[in-house]
Amino acid sequence: MPDPGSTNRRWLLVAALLAIMPELCGAVTIYRFGGEALAPPAEANQPGVVFRQMNWADLSLLNGGQSTRVQMDGEKIGPLLHNPRKNIAPERLAGDSRLTALMDRNGETFWTAPRYDCGGGAGQSNRCEGRFGLVINIDFEDEILIDRILIISGGSGDPQFVNPVSIIKHLGIALSPEPLGASARPQPPYIVEIHDNKKQSLNISIPSYQPAAAVQIALGEHSLPWEIVEIQIYAKGVTKEASYTSNMIDFGRPAVWGEVRWSLQPEVDSNLILQTRNGALAELFRYWKYTGVGDQKVEVTKEEYDQLKRSQQGEPTTNLDSWNSWSPRFDMARGAGSPPLFPRPRRFLQFRLEFFSLGAEGTELEFLEFRASEAAVHDVVGELDPVEVEAGALTRFTYALKPRLEAGDSGFDRLVISTVAARLDSVHEVRIDGLTAPFTVDSLDEEGAAISFPRVGEELSDAVIEIVFGAQALRYGSAFTVRIADSRRPFDVGQPVLAGDAVDEMLGDRVWIETTIAVPSVLDVEVAPSVFTPNGDGVNDQVSIGYSLFETTGGVLVEVEIRDLAGRLVKQVYSGEQAIGRFEHTWDGQDDGGRQVPPGIYIYRVTTNMNDDRLVKTGTLHVVY
Repeated sequence: MPDPGSTNRRWLLVAALLAIMPELCGAVTIYRFGGEALAPPAEANQPGVVFRQMNWADLSLLNGGQSTRVQMDGEKIGPLLHNPRKNIAPERLAGDSRLTALMDRNGETFWTAPRYDCGGGAGQSNRCEGRFGLVINIDFEDEILIDRILIISGGSGDPQFVNPVSIIKHLGIALSPEPLGASARPQPPYIVEIHDNKKQSLNISIPSYQPAAAVQIALGEHSLPWEIVEIQIYAKGVTKEASYTSNMIDFGRPAVWGEVRWSLQPEVDSNLILQTRNGALAELFRYWKYTGVGDQKVEVTKEEYDQLKRSQQGEPTTNLDSWNSWSPRFDMARGAGSPPLFPRPRRFLQFRLEFFSLGAEGTELEFLEFRASEAAVHDVVGELDPVEVEAGALTRFTYALKPRLEAGDSGFDRLVISTVAARLDSVHEVRIDGLTAPFTVDSLDEEGAAISFPRVGEELSDAVIEIVFGAQALRYGSAFTVRIADSRRPFDVGQPVLAGDAVDEMLGDRVWIETTIAVPSVLDVEVAPSVFTPNGDGVNDQVSIGYSLFETTGGVLVEVEIRDLAGRLVKQVYSGEQAIGRFEHTWDGQDDGGRQVPPGIYIYRVTTNMNDDRLVKTGTLHVVY
């Protein structure tokens, strides 16, 4: 057992050393993309905070940046909005060789649709769907909303030299969600049908709000050739898919990245996906050369790769030795998935945005911010003990972390614990290098705590810091995450502690928990008071029905009801979907009609469907006046 006196003397010595050290003033850099008309963040004027306004359009292929079908300015970025006055046919089409003459914007070239007999004959085997048989299939590079199609037929396109005989008389237009290819047969139903046409120019509005990957123009049977001069296609709305990959952002030295902020204008049927990755070196890719022996490849430099013939170039791969893979997909508009995490301090950051739109409008991102600050320590790992506990049982945990500091590292004197599917109850002790240390709990709730203690500097490199706290694990996979921070750099991003071998005696090397069921059920209900007097005098006017859900992995349907002794429903207190955690509802003694119930005994019932099992908890309540 350490001598308390020696412990206090040690902390006095550390405090004296800190008093003569120069004050550190680490910098945090805020990178904002877009939102150029907005005021800088409020903390941008604070000492040690650098604000950098970035422009969406400043992209460099050499620096990893690229974009596809997006429109952007200093204020926002979003999927490309089609100009309804711009003919997209010449730049967006592929496939049928007949399209060359039809989409060259040249009124002197045309394609002749030969006579076509739906009944065949004379060696032909022509077939028609309805009245249409001869088709022109037009595939797009991606799905688009078509606004109108302009078709010019009957000769040169000059109204003064129109040939009425060669004007298209009968046609139908169909849209396809998939590319058709040049040889596809007629694809009814036709959303537009025109018969007995006499106009040289047909400006056809498309009454559809479904994106199409192809359009088919089907011609009816005809005994004389029809001359089609030009087909023009005009789109509306936004492109279905668009993407933006940023340049590599260079902090200049290893940095902790985090605290992502954004503002957007969401649209129905539109998603915006964010992914990130960070790296230690500027070399984002590895380059490969085919040796000519099967699929065998050897690594080459970027300069050597650029000199190779196309047939010798292998697909570049991400340099995973110094870069993380892309993070899981995070839907920014709906908050679905996990927000980007940056576990290890790295010098570079890159992000990717993907826009998916099914309607006429797309989600626009007004700005996106990342914060980066110099790492407090070179490296830090942590582990938890115990890692096998009973679900719902209040357990005394020890989180041990071991930092490695190098010259110039600022160190840390604060950490934040956050819970995942767990409830924090209390903080009991802080030990540094085996000695009990003074500490302050700056904040504490069920979701986490912030704790301050004497500074851990270079002289304590590889020392073990232990935080002892009480908490409940709510399901298998419950976890605790920890970030360390330096109080002298209040705006810095907290540095994550990675799971690893911090203490030889702890064998788990992990921070997540395996659980067994400790409570009678995964649904635990508490009611107080069991006798209440809802007479409006302010004393015991309501009863609280509280319950905890354990071992759930997603939302489950929960119903809280009050019934009489005959089983009849008196009051539906709550009905809805809830996830793991503790919840509380109250009943004021009124029925579903808003009437005060008579005195007597009532039954409360909490019901949920969990893991295909129906769970019910019941008990009695006494209403007295």
